[in-house]
Amino acid sequence: METYGLNFKIDGEDIISIISDTKYFDGIEKYYPGKTLVINVVLLEVNLNLDHLSIPEVKEIIKKAKPKRAIITHFGMKMILAKPWEIAERLTAELGIEVIAARDGMEIELD
Repeated sequence: METYGLNFKIDGEDIISIISDTKYFDGIEKYYPGKTLVINVVLLEVNLNLDHLSIPEVKEIIKKAKPKRAIITHFGMKMILAKPWEIAERLTAELGIEVIAARDGMEIELD
């Protein structure tokens, strides 16, 4: 299936990038240069039979893209049961990049 991500720029500066439902591929991070990176992450663990991102793949994307902050969203049931806010805290500690788990009604300030 074909999917599309988004990049928003203000005055030529990459402000926010959104990775929608997609399968991981080498170099995906090159297409999303935003200071804030929003990533749909359905899966807790890699599942090669499903065209959705998992936490290990998201960790790799964040590590390579080096955004100012990353927001994970669009969780599957196993992700929800694993407490995405705790996963985000662990990723922040491991990567040294702020990772936030989205929640209903959440608002963020864009630089």
